[in-house]
Amino acid sequence: MMRPGTKAPELSIKTTDSETWDLQKTNPDKLSLVVFYRGMHCPVCKDYLQDLNKLVDDYKAQGVSDIIAISGDTKEKAEEVKKMWDLTNLYIWYDQNPKSMANWGLFISGSISDKEPKVFAEPGLFLIDKNKDLAYCATNSMPFARPKFNELLDGIKYMNKNDYPPRGKMQYEQAVG
Repeated sequence: MMRPGTKAPELSIKTTDSETWDLQKTNPDKLSLVVFYRGMHCPVCKDYLQDLNKLVDDYKAQGVSDIIAISGDTKEKAEEVKKMWDLTNLYIWYDQNPKSMANWGLFISGSISDKEPKVFAEPGLFLIDKNKDLAYCATNSMPFARPKFNELLDGIKYMNKNDYPPRGKMQYEQAVG
């Protein structure tokens, strides 16, 4: 189980703009935000990423210099997502494989209709600090009830203002022992 305060898993991915982003080589101002979305087949993901797209400048003002949206979609589908969903402020990454999905602790689903890919990750959202440690983790086993980007932004502002540390780092044995 991934916990805040531990090293984030490796992530090296391709963007629709022909760039490669490698978490281990980044140097964010304060934080990186990695958002795993289900893929082009998901209407909830469309609304979710459009909400994030509107807040990119606000996140960057808080030191979140890397904002990543990734799915297991193909490059063609990712390019279509960026265009059709009008995600002008976001880079869209693609080709996340099941091993990477598992390394990030994402719930992995199989298709239940011909509109879905055979295998895809359910949503996940991670804040990663400058040291590549997890600061915040949220995973979902369904497409709904995800963290709201405006509330997360308020939390980041609070973290920055109060030098608030990651929470939830304690292991069970520490809590009862």
